[in-house]
Amino acid sequence: SAFFAPLAIAGRARSFGLHTDASQRYERGVDFELPMLAMHRASQLIAELAGGEFGPITTAEQAAVLPKREAIELEQAQVDQLLGYRVDAAFIADALTRLGCAVTVKAEGQWSVVPPSHRYDMAIYQDLIEEVARIHGYDNIQISLPKIEAQLAQYQDQFEMTQLRQTLVTLGYQEAISFSFADLKLEKQLNKAVNPLALANPISSDLAVMRSTLLSSLIPCVQYNVNRQQSRVRFFELGLRFDYQDAESIHDLKQIPTLAVIATGAKTSETWHAKPQAMDFFDFKGEIEEVLASGRVQVEYVRSERSWLHPGQSAEVLVDGQSIGYFGRLHPSLEDVLDLSTTWVAELDQSAVLQTYVSNFTELSRFPSVRRDIALLISDKINVSEIQQLIEKTGGELLDSTWLFDVYTGQGVEDGKRSLAFALLWQHPSRTLEDAEIKSGMDHILQVLENTYQATLRAS
Repeated sequence: SAFFAPLAIAGRARSFGLHTDASQRYERGVDFELPMLAMHRASQLIAELAGGEFGPITTAEQAAVLPKREAIELEQAQVDQLLGYRVDAAFIADALTRLGCAVTVKAEGQWSVVPPSHRYDMAIYQDLIEEVARIHGYDNIQISLPKIEAQLAQYQDQFEMTQLRQTLVTLGYQEAISFSFADLKLEKQLNKAVNPLALANPISSDLAVMRSTLLSSLIPCVQYNVNRQQSRVRFFELGLRFDYQDAESIHDLKQIPTLAVIATGAKTSETWHAKPQAMDFFDFKGEIEEVLASGRVQVEYVRSERSWLHPGQSAEVLVDGQSIGYFGRLHPSLEDVLDLSTTWVAELDQSAVLQTYVSNFTELSRFPSVRRDIALLISDKINVSEIQQLIEKTGGELLDSTWLFDVYTGQGVEDGKRSLAFALLWQHPSRTLEDAEIKSGMDHILQVLENTYQATLRAS
């Protein structure tokens, strides 16, 4: 009688063209303790039936390669959890013992089980529980419904993501889902200072680094569509980008959830009643404001200094003084290199866009409002938003709102300056304002503007 290790002879019989019962049996694995038991039984039968005599036992073995049955740890809680009902501890120990297992009780409801040598199918505690269930009887398993804590409502961030996607789709954009890999050349064209992480085994040469911006994925999408006679292309993507800033090693890298938007071509699709109009900075800014309004984010805009953007048609988006992204037109020189016409892009921090603010209710006044207009001559280096914020701050609680309605440069306005016309709406929540109050407020605003920005009233 013999035992051969399955791994040692697997496939050997087939390599020699031999197909025997023994080769198939040993390849599948047999009880490694069976040869000794079979030899004793055969010797007993020969001695009893044929008058034979027992001789010495000759054994040839390599004990190091013989299979070893490791103990399997089993607990009552594991049995209860997997079967869904409780089986008596005494029955578990008895059933496994009757199957030939060596069962050692470690503590109440805990056993160490060594399976018999012929049970190769007992390797993990789930196998033992299966045997317990089989011996106990599948018909004895109690019928019960699973306890499921159903949560049908979406999480808030999932709801906000759906809202954000719907807003962008309503604006005419289509969602793109792209690889997180990018072309190193395009990454450098967008930002010369970035050194993106290179892949050890890239899919292709144009997907060889981990992207630092989602634009390196969206720009090739636009190029692909433009090259196939698609004159109006608008995409957005919600994905992750790598932040390489201040990262001294690969372990310092962070992935930032980001919203990226890209658009080229006409503002609207061609129709029978209107000619297509080119998109300008304020059209694109309006769309970005619509996206930000979906989360009611309080933002301000300042001029962007990013090298891949048009210096006069781009802006940085700030929340509480911190940048959460940018938008604007690609730099004309970059558009030429990429063989694209006027292309508008935006990239915003996704978490900041989805952050919502509680709306404050202000009671509507039942008293009439009074509008006053002022036209200021002021340096063209000063941002309109700064001027408007100063007017609102100086006007106090009586100034309900203000907005810019005219910008003029040319005859009558000296070089380096421009004329800005603002409308100021004055209103009190509980009474009618007097002319003296409005005049005092207007004079105070003009005085502050003159002291701060050297602004003067434009002669009518």
